[in-house]
Amino acid sequence: MQIHLDQVNWLAVPVAAVAAFVIGGVVYGAIFGKKWVTLHGYDNEAATARMRQSQGKAFALMFAADLLMAVVIAVILTALSDVTWMTGAGVGLLMWAGAALPDQIMQNAAHRKPVAAFAIDTVHALLYLVASGAILGAWR
Repeated sequence: MQIHLDQVNWLAVPVAAVAAFVIGGVVYGAIFGKKWVTLHGYDNEAATARMRQSQGKAFALMFAADLLMAVVIAVILTALSDVTWMTGAGVGLLMWAGAALPDQIMQNAAHRKPVAAFAIDTVHALLYLVASGAILGAWR
């Protein structure tokens, strides 16, 4: 596989990262926010205070991870020909099925999170990987 860094659309990378970050906000805020907080035991005052204290650092790390993920998808797409938004979405789906999903299964097994928490995290990963891939594929 040949990688062509000169073929990466470096403007599309942060756009895809922002999209992934926004998807996280929607999934963990608007849609499943209260449920996720309860499932992870952050529904008491002390835990909520601790979570809010570290929120800025957590968001910065999440965005950095979103950027890294977007770079990886963009680099993978340079090795493919005839790239479209569907190709990008397919790469995102493969990254979810081959990396994110197995990792989340292992994390869930190790930490014994409720199945609902696992489902929220897994749906989030699927959405942001496919969306980011579609953006990067379309804007290549």
